[in-house]
Amino acid sequence: MHRDGHSLSGGTINVKFDDLDADNTPDQLPALCGGDTTVNGDLNGDNVPDITLDGSTLTFTGDVTSADGMSIFSSRNTLNGLRIQNFPEGGVVIASFLLPSLGLGSVDDTVVSHNIIRNTREGINVQAGDVLGAPTTGTLTNTQIIDNTVSDNLFTGIQLFTNGVPGSSIDKTVISRNQVTQNPTTGIALLTTTTILPLGSKTAITQTTITDNTVTQNGTGINIFPFKGSTYTITDSLIARNTLSQNTLAIAVLGGFQASNNTVSALIENNTISKNTNAGASTGILVEGGLNSSSGNHLNVIVSKNTLKNNTGHAITVVGGQQNSSNNTDNVVEVSNNLIEDSESDGILALGGFEFGTAQPTDTSSGNAVNLTVNKNTVRRSGRNGISLSAGGSTTGTPANNSAEGSSRPDQEDVESGLQPVFHLEAWNLLKVSAIPRE
Repeated sequence: MHRDGHSLSGGTINVKFDDLDADNTPDQLPALCGGDTTVNGDLNGDNVPDITLDGSTLTFTGDVTSADGMSIFSSRNTLNGLRIQNFPEGGVVIASFLLPSLGLGSVDDTVVSHNIIRNTREGINVQAGDVLGAPTTGTLTNTQIIDNTVSDNLFTGIQLFTNGVPGSSIDKTVISRNQVTQNPTTGIALLTTTTILPLGSKTAITQTTITDNTVTQNGTGINIFPFKGSTYTITDSLIARNTLSQNTLAIAVLGGFQASNNTVSALIENNTISKNTNAGASTGILVEGGLNSSSGNHLNVIVSKNTLKNNTGHAITVVGGQQNSSNNTDNVVEVSNNLIEDSESDGILALGGFEFGTAQPTDTSSGNAVNLTVNKNTVRRSGRNGISLSAGGSTTGTPANNSAEGSSRPDQEDVESGLQPVFHLEAWNLLKVSAIPRE
């Protein structure tokens, strides 16, 4: 980009190259496979892109990279200051699954900064593990995604993704100071799955730092999501100092969705969460051991020092298991020092087991356990309950193996002091609560 920089400044490159293959179909840009490359589209150094890459003429042909924008398959590359738009697949793809025979199974030290990425499938996709003729394990470390604007993509804005090849991992990713908006599925996602490659699980996303981002008008703002399969690890995630507003759900941390025996840990602190809308359901922070036939998951999550105001729905929700999810027994959650004001529903809602929607003749959401500490929170002017705690419940009645008895419902106007310690063991689900009064 440097060589022709003056002639390209302010210009658009329509990606419609035809390489040496036999067809006349436009081909994508070549991937960065050699390493140690900088692509800089910010020609005057003002942190605003001066060059646009447009993929409107490309079509997805079935090849894994046939319609991506910029693809990075090697280490120590920097992508800075480009406007990337209208690609049918990923806007920026950083992947460690292709060409392992050439030593490209590990991709390290990538920087993606000061780009504007819009109207692609996923804006930025960091992926470990896939197939090219045979399964390949991939690892990525030290990826930095900083100061980008990622908006109006078909599914997700920024995604870390492992795809089912055992041993694949993504480690030490920093996602910071990005503007992430209007992505209908998720703004920022940490996703492990075997939906494309059902060879097993045992993949990991570890030590992810998600800080100082502005995340607005997405489906879920930030989502930790083990999806299908088992034995995933998503641990040591830090979600801090983000501003999240006008999403359907601001932050979700799940032990598994149709996924079992996973280990998930996260610290969620000092976030500002306001005006998110999901009436009658979770809208601020959701922590859940298992959803939709998930079992045996292990959660360790701290929710601390967050400010949640004017959210339509429950501000903070903790659930052991939901929708036929059972035996999620090792769930340790601390909810402390949060300020919660003007929630339409509950300020803090905790349930051992829960069945949402039409009550089943035999609800199998049983054997779940949450060891919950509620400590020094301030909850004011909740539309329903300030703090509501129960071993089980339902939107349509009481399913067979849960009980809604014994909920603790403090004054909804101003909860300044904690609850008396509560221990519930009701019809197979367990909610153990330690509530510490404010000093």
